Amino acid sequence: MWNLTRGGDQKGGVDLGYFERVGRRVYRLTPAGLAAAAALKPSDRVVQEKLDRELEAAVTRILEHPVFQDWLSNPARPKYFREAGHFWGIAPGTPSKTVRERVAAVDRILSEALEVLDRRGVEEIAAQRGKVLFDRNDVVRCLEFQTTLKQRFARDLRVLAPGIELQ
Repeated sequence: MWNLTRGGDQKGGVDLGYFERVGRRVYRLTPAGLAAAAALKPSDRVVQEKLDRELEAAVTRILEHPVFQDWLSNPARPKYFREAGHFWGIAPGTPSKTVRERVAAVDRILSEALEVLDRRGVEEIAAQRGKVLFDRNDVVRCLEFQTTLKQRFARDLRVLAPGIELQ
């Protein structure tokens, strides 16, 4: 038996990043959770295909986010925490656990994208019709953006979520 959430020193599925809470007693499997499920049964093509679609969608959302797009055209942006908060989906008053989860979720998505590229031995991920969704350089730029945001707004993040990992 496995719990979604645990107390004390034990970590549940939410703490491990496998599930995200979307409502009262409602959870959704994250790309990391799908990856863990795929690792348990790697021969299951349905799970692997769902993992690929979820990861592709998550990376695409990051690439198309207006705050990321602004940063690409002007690296001095974002200037204000509210813009970075918009990217992460957080604001003052957001519970510290949620702040930590949302910032870490971006790191997990991008790390998983690099692992998929490495595992497949390719430099880009394409849709079924051959359109390139993202390539390794896109993911590296996103990681650079994430690192920049965490450094630029470290003080704000530490106020909202004491003990947050910013490496």
